[in-house]
Amino acid sequence: MKAFNTTRFNLIKMKGVKKYILYAIGEIILVVVGILIAVTINNANENRKADNQLNNILSTYRQDIITDSTIVNQNLKLLNTKKELYTLFLNDTVTVEDYNKNPMGYGLITTHNPFQLQKRGYKLLLDYTDNNTRETDSLVLQIIGTHQVFDNLLSQSQERINKDIDDNLFYFKNNKSWLSDLLTENITSEINAYYLSKDYKNRLALHQTFTINNWMTFLQYYQTSAKTILQQLNTRLEE
Repeated sequence: MKAFNTTRFNLIKMKGVKKYILYAIGEIILVVVGILIAVTINNANENRKADNQLNNILSTYRQDIITDSTIVNQNLKLLNTKKELYTLFLNDTVTVEDYNKNPMGYGLITTHNPFQLQKRGYKLLLDYTDNNTRETDSLVLQIIGTHQVFDNLLSQSQERINKDIDDNLFYFKNNKSWLSDLLTENITSEINAYYLSKDYKNRLALHQTFTINNWMTFLQYYQTSAKTILQQLNTRLEE
């Protein structure tokens, strides 16, 4: 500081005020440039931290989507088997022997294999977008939007299936004395007679709509979407 003060004094004394003003402006510019450099470095560090945080979250979501896809694939295999059984048992030529060969048919309208999307990575992404002030990443927006759409579709479809199952069980409970035999797999001639009836086929056709036409279709769409997002995540995280 003493050197600067001496320089200022000499400039004023020897070369006048104009030279001093130019020198002072130069000092100010140096200070401003220094501040801008410091701010730029700090912003770069903050952006790097945010990018690392986002990549960690995307890695978590990638693991979630891999888990979901594995479960959905198993679910679809089961649904393909059920689809064949729906076709068989809705046929007008179905017989008791068909049920004897395919005992899984007795539970078509009273069973369901539940599934719910993983939410760990999704919730982390929501928190990230809420707390991050930078422009939101397009891939993050795509993931959040897609997850919300399929979560709603699958939840609503599953609710309809579960309600239909409850309706069928309550109907059996209140109207069929053989329910306990059915639940313990003690198949009687009375049970077989009902499963060949028009009333049962009506219930079976409705449940097929909920299970195959809706639920299975949504799961297939999810698998296609999940495959695309997984490819994008792999590309992003391997850069």
